[in-house]
Amino acid sequence: MKKLTFTSILLLGFGALVFAQNAEETKADFNKKTLGVNAVMITLPNNIKSVEPVVAEMFKSGTKIKGKTDGDTRIFEGVVFPYISSNGLNYGYKVEKAAKNDERNTRVTLFVSNAANEFLTSAQNPTEIDNAKKLLAGLPLEIQIYEKNEAIQDQNKAIEKVELKGKALEKEANVLQITLKETQEKIEKNKASQAEQVTNLATEKAKLATIQAELDALKAKK
Repeated sequence: MKKLTFTSILLLGFGALVFAQNAEETKADFNKKTLGVNAVMITLPNNIKSVEPVVAEMFKSGTKIKGKTDGDTRIFEGVVFPYISSNGLNYGYKVEKAAKNDERNTRVTLFVSNAANEFLTSAQNPTEIDNAKKLLAGLPLEIQIYEKNEAIQDQNKAIEKVELKGKALEKEANVLQITLKETQEKIEKNKASQAEQVTNLATEKAKLATIQAELDALKAKK
């Protein structure tokens, strides 16, 4: 997968205007023990296979760390994530199907908490929550860019496959040309040999006829 450049995330307002999907503040389960905490969520009309790598790359490039996993939540603790805040905060996100058997829509949930593990709200931290909403609202453009990059890679592979097949056919044609030339030479030699054998057969038959005549002459003298 090519590394994503989050140009649209740097232009969050523009991304929010272009795409209709809106991120909303809500309550969600951070993990099995921490339930119903404040979060920001967006539902996207994309398969999870396209959304997951985009969000993963966004956090990888933004936090400069790998993070860790707690259940279904990916966690980044005590990091500066410049898309949301210049201060060190805790972040977590979930990327999951919008419904159990929904292959078309994906839900992204973003959690932000401070050093005391208090989850931020728009009432107390309006700037950070607003930035979180804009961040998620910018995802549709990044997903489109990701899908186009993937399509280009797939198409390049398809082109490479066709090119390799073409080269193989060209090589095979060269071999067949050589084989054809050799076969034609063998055919010409075979024809010459057949002609020679026709002459040899006539000679041998003539010898036989002579010997037979001599035999007949000897028998006539009895």
